[in-house]
Amino acid sequence: MISLEVKNTILIADDSTTVRRILRQILEDFNRNLTIIEASNGEECCRLLQSGTIDIAFVDHYMPGMNGLDAISQLESPSESAFIIAMSSSATMAEVEDARRLGVYEFLKKPFRPEDVKRLLQQHGKISIMQPTLVVDDSKPVRKLVRQVIENSRFNLSVHEARNAETAYELAARFPLNLALIDFHMPGHNGLEVARMIRSLQPQVKIILMTGEATKELVQQARKERLSGFLKKPFFEKELDQILHIVMGMQVPTFDNGPTEEEDLDKDVIMI
Repeated sequence: MISLEVKNTILIADDSTTVRRILRQILEDFNRNLTIIEASNGEECCRLLQSGTIDIAFVDHYMPGMNGLDAISQLESPSESAFIIAMSSSATMAEVEDARRLGVYEFLKKPFRPEDVKRLLQQHGKISIMQPTLVVDDSKPVRKLVRQVIENSRFNLSVHEARNAETAYELAARFPLNLALIDFHMPGHNGLEVARMIRSLQPQVKIILMTGEATKELVQQARKERLSGFLKKPFFEKELDQILHIVMGMQVPTFDNGPTEEEDLDKDVIMI
């Protein structure tokens, strides 16, 4: 369980005094250490987000003048500026897509429940924690691409790279790991064998196989080894974030499609 006693600065941007009061009370009930700042319009919201001092922002979409999404769109890199949750009692599919494109983490539907707010605070905590990660692939260009995807992910992953089983084993012996992304098709030892080697040293590591094709037989083997799932190459930050949410016991945001059942072997993310 992620502690809620973290000293984050939270912005509540909503033209409704009632909504701001209710959300402030919910947040303070969960964590008295929060610094809470309020904005009643889009212009003020935009200014505060641009200040770089906000960790988490709850932004109402429908505000007079500049609306919430317009305010977010003024940011150079919204997803890096703050962990942004848009709020609305109703939103069109086009507005939801605009929010996703702008890097908004989630759309919180009004009226919301205290447990919905608590879940979002906890997910922010999990995403922010540094996760030591091992990337194993015999191709240097692929490792470079995977590192770029990781850098664009919402998750805070620190990366070690290995080009073969031997290097992966040496790194697992030297560094504590939370996660491993392992290519299945490698010379010498395949991904399942590398996973066993890492697990012999660190049984708790969450392991995801990377492959161009996941057959039913391979999925069954991975299940026996208690691996977490597959990422189909090439994958991007959306697919990586999907599987990491599930692996870490988190609800996948509304914007992303959830992972598929194992029988659907053509999908980019397969949970096992």
